[in-house]
Amino acid sequence: MNKDELTEKMKEKGWQISFENVYSFFKIEIQNLHTRIIFRCGENDYSYRIAIQVEGKKEINQDVFESVLAFFRNDKPVIFMFYAKAMSENWQECLEQLFEQATYEKITTNKKQFEATFQVGEEYIVYVTEESKKLINEYLNYFSKVEEVLNENNQNELFFDFYQLDHAEFFVNIDYFLCNIKLSIIHNQFELRIFKSKKCIKKWHITKKEEFKKYLQIYINETKQKQRVRNLFDTPTHFFDKYCVLNEIIDHFKEEIYQVLLTQYDAKEIERISAEFCKTKEKQKRKVGSKNHYTCYFDEKEIVVNRKEKTVKLVKKCV
Repeated sequence: MNKDELTEKMKEKGWQISFENVYSFFKIEIQNLHTRIIFRCGENDYSYRIAIQVEGKKEINQDVFESVLAFFRNDKPVIFMFYAKAMSENWQECLEQLFEQATYEKITTNKKQFEATFQVGEEYIVYVTEESKKLINEYLNYFSKVEEVLNENNQNELFFDFYQLDHAEFFVNIDYFLCNIKLSIIHNQFELRIFKSKKCIKKWHITKKEEFKKYLQIYINETKQKQRVRNLFDTPTHFFDKYCVLNEIIDHFKEEIYQVLLTQYDAKEIERISAEFCKTKEKQKRKVGSKNHYTCYFDEKEIVVNRKEKTVKLVKKCV
């Protein structure tokens, strides 16, 4: 059903309808003399999320409601949600009945994981079609598989690390090759993509859970081999930078500390020790002291910083 067809149908049923693009949202608003209903649709790589807001008298029939639902694209999961606390109990019951009569299902299982991955607040009531629910469950399983592969590499490889970004995306460091890994749904098919500087450099169409480990691990292994050659001629400071963040070193003393460390370690040793610190950060001692005079622990040494005197010293660890 296109816009003109939906507009004509709404007119026949006594409703006015408007369509509007508002920033990153697409909005549909329907109203009659007593009721106003707004559908706000946002899109990401793996779903459409449509928030419903109601105003006025509880007055809408099944045919009108289902016509609006059917208008939205369904080439990836479509998630309808409404905030029950922002409406009367009568409206809440009405919406739930409308969705259930339209054979939509309420999300109740894996709700915590669903809310975290699909960025839906726990206070929202959520409905999806059976097809969308199946895709959502598969997505949650597949996403867990990607995370599992990344965790295994993070535990086994010193110069590998990652963290999760918004919208079910991971930032990944593979021996200083920095990239983003994203799991998307395109035309109701799963696609695993690698991005470098916002450009997609590799992608796979996924049909089985087992393919994630195969494709992703092969890619990680191949990238590590290429990076070993590149790293012979350059030593980034990725893990030293993380070491400084963990120790709350955020001013110009960071560069001074690095230069002092170079008097007793080479650049590759500094990175290795920093990586070991980051990997075992829960067991490591952090920065101690006051704002103007503090000590950081590095290998078997202590980095002593005096901000008043503007000095940095490297001394043998006392304990």
